Amino acid sequence: MDKIKTLLSSFLILLSAMEGKAQNDIVYTKQDSLTVVTLLSTAKKDKPTNPIVYFARKYKGIPYVAYTLERNKSEHLAINTKELDCTTLVENAVALTLCHKQNRTAFKDFCRNLRNIRYLNGETTYAARNHYFSTWIINNSKAGIVKEVNIADFLDNKTSRRFAVAQALNINFMTTHTDKYPSMAREKGSKDIIANTEKSLTGLKTTYIPKASLRNTTANNAVLKRIIHDGDIIAIVTSIPGIDTSHIGIAIWKGNTLHLLNASQIHGKVVEEPMTLYQYMQRHPKQLGIRVVRMI
Repeated sequence: MDKIKTLLSSFLILLSAMEGKAQNDIVYTKQDSLTVVTLLSTAKKDKPTNPIVYFARKYKGIPYVAYTLERNKSEHLAINTKELDCTTLVENAVALTLCHKQNRTAFKDFCRNLRNIRYLNGETTYAARNHYFSTWIINNSKAGIVKEVNIADFLDNKTSRRFAVAQALNINFMTTHTDKYPSMAREKGSKDIIANTEKSLTGLKTTYIPKASLRNTTANNAVLKRIIHDGDIIAIVTSIPGIDTSHIGIAIWKGNTLHLLNASQIHGKVVEEPMTLYQYMQRHPKQLGIRVVRMI
C-alpha cells in the first residue's frame, strides 16, 4: 500500500509539473517544473512556520549565475531553478510562499505568482519588468504581496538619527547605461517607458538603516530585532549613481546576529553568509545601508 501511495504521489507531482506546458510564453525545463512541484508538495507535508525562509534554504548550494533573465531574444517568463541571482532567488522564494499560502502545488500556479511578482500587472514585456527594486516594492505592495517596513515606527527620539537615514531617489541608471541592457534596444518603445519609470521614482523619499547601525552590539541588536524579522527581504542601498539598490537577500537571525541568505557572486552559489550582515557590508564600500521589506 505504501508503495502504491508513493507511486501515486510521484504521478501527481509529474502531472502538476506538466500543466505548465500549455503556457507557451514560459521558458523552463521539465526539471524546473518538477523541482517547483516537489518543493510545494514537500512543504505541504512539512507545514513550515516561516515559508519564505524554508523555501529560500531549499536553494542553498544552487550556483550563482547573473543575467539568466536576459537570454531570450524576446521577453518571456523565464524560470530557472538551477541557476540563480540575488533577485531571482528572492522572487522564487516569494512565489513559492504565495503558492503555499494559497494551498496550491501546481506549476501553473507558481508561474502565475512569479509573473505577477516580476512584472507590473503581470504583463510579460521587458519594459513592464520590475527592474529597479523600488519599483518591485511599489508594485508588489499595491498587489498586496509585500510591504516596506517603516523603520521610524520602531524608533524613539534617541535612536531615530542612528537607525533611520532619509534619502530622495535619483534614478537614471538604465537609460544612461543602455550598453548594459541590450534587451531594452530589442523591444520597441521600452526605453521610453523605462525612462518614465525612472522619472516617477526620482524624488521618491525612502528611509534606510545605515550599515554602521548594523554593528553587532547589544544595544543595536535590541533595536534591529524589533525592526527586522526572519524572512524579511533585505534590500541593500548603494551609492552608485542613478540606482537605488545593488543587492537583495533574506534576513536570517542566528542568535543575536543578523545574517543574509543570498545568491552570492562572491561564493558563487546560494549561501547563508557566515559573516554577519554588518561584516559583509563592511567589505563593500558602496553599500550604504538596508531597506526592509516584509511579505504580508
